[in-house]
Amino acid sequence: MPTGSGEARAEIMTAIKAAEHETLTDPAVEDLLNEAESEVSSFTPEDQRNLQLMRKKWAHQNALPADLAEARAHTENRGRLLHSQHY
Repeated sequence: MPTGSGEARAEIMTAIKAAEHETLTDPAVEDLLNEAESEVSSFTPEDQRNLQLMRKKWAHQNALPADLAEARAHTENRGRLLHSQHY
């Protein structure tokens, strides 16, 4: 990473996490998960596990309001930046 670009990277990563949260909390995602779960018996064990993990990620994202998810991402990325500057 170029010298001095850490702040910009932290802000970009925060924006990416905010977009991820917005995407995963879209009500259409729950509909798609419900539809897939209704057909889970026809899935391979690997696909069943992937669906379980998708539902878990969806549940975690929906447990946080958007402003808190963004603040969390900002804090994590800022912490990574500070750590990389000092270690």
